[in-house]
Amino acid sequence: MYKKTVLFLFTVFFFSGILSAQNAQELSFGYPVSSTLRVGSEIWYNIRPPQTGFAKIETTGSTDTYMEVYDERQNLLIDDDDGGEGVNASLVVYLSAGRTYLIKVKGAVIGAAGPFSISANYISSPQITELRFGLARAGELSPGGSLWYSVKTTEKCILVVETTGDNFDAYMDAYDGDYAWIRGDDDGGSRNNARIELDAEAGQTFYFKVRSYDSGSGPFGIIANTEAFVEDQKNTERSGAVALRMGEEFPVSIRMPRESRWYSFEITRANTNFVIQTRGNMDTLLYLYDSNGNLLAQDDDSAILYNALISATLNPGTYYIEIKYVHLTTGRCTILAGIR
Repeated sequence: MYKKTVLFLFTVFFFSGILSAQNAQELSFGYPVSSTLRVGSEIWYNIRPPQTGFAKIETTGSTDTYMEVYDERQNLLIDDDDGGEGVNASLVVYLSAGRTYLIKVKGAVIGAAGPFSISANYISSPQITELRFGLARAGELSPGGSLWYSVKTTEKCILVVETTGDNFDAYMDAYDGDYAWIRGDDDGGSRNNARIELDAEAGQTFYFKVRSYDSGSGPFGIIANTEAFVEDQKNTERSGAVALRMGEEFPVSIRMPRESRWYSFEITRANTNFVIQTRGNMDTLLYLYDSNGNLLAQDDDSAILYNALISATLNPGTYYIEIKYVHLTTGRCTILAGIR
C-alpha cells in the first residue's frame, strides 16, 4: 500500500508539472486575475493579443514573484524578478495580434508563497532616443520608469552598450529590430551599471531599455561602442573542441541560445590538481568530462559574480570542458585553465 501511494503521488506531481503549460489559465487584456502561489509551485497563463503592440504584464500584491513570457512554442521571450512595485514582477513585451503567448509565475525565492494578482495592459509605444557610437548620452530616470534607446550598426562587429553613473542600480534589456527580447543585464558594467555585448551584422537595429533594478531614480549616462568581430571557432560540438593552453586566457563567444562551446586539454602526470574558471559578466555553466564523455564535475556560480569554477584532481588522459550560459543568453566571456 505504501509503494502504491508513493507511486500515485509521484505520478500526480510529475504529470501536473508537465501539463501545467497546457492547462494554462486564460488572461485577457484589462482584466486582472487573482491567484495563490503554493511553495515550490508555478502558475501558467495564456494570452492572445487582439492587436499588435507593447504590453505591460505585471503582478501585484505582497508575494515575491518571478515571471517568464514564452511564445506558443515555449521559447523564452523575456523574464523579470523585481521590475514592478516592491517584490512584484513587471515587464514590457512586444506582442503580435492573433498569436498565443504563455506566462509563467512562480516564487522568486525559496519558500515564496501567497496571493497575488496578474494583469496585462497595452501601453503606448515608447519614445526612443538614438545612440551614436562613441557619444555618451545623459538620461534621467524617474521612480519606476524606463527609457528606451536604439542603435544601428554600420559594419559587422561586437556591439557594446553600457550605462554609467552611481545614482541607482541600472538594469538594461536588449531587443532586436522586431522588439524580440535578446537578453538582460544587471551588474555587468562597473559598480552597479549594466553592460551588454552583442554580435551584430552591418545594418542591424537594436533597442535597449534602461530601468532601475530596485526602483531607484536619478541621472545616468549611456554609451554605445563597437569592437572587432571575432570569427567563430566552430567548437560547438565535442568533436570540434579547441585545445586549451594552461595559464592562457581564451575568449569565448556564445552566439545562439542553448549553444555550447567545447575545449580539450591533456594531463600527463598522476594526481594533477587542475582548476578552470570563467571570467566576465555572463552567468556561466562549466562541465568537465573524461575522454569517454563521462561527466566528472560541473559548476554554476563558484567564481566571482556569476562565473563558474571547477577544481579537480586528475590522472593522465584527455579531458573536455563544455561551457554554456544560463537563461538562454548570448554574449562573451573568457576561460582560464591552470595546474596547481
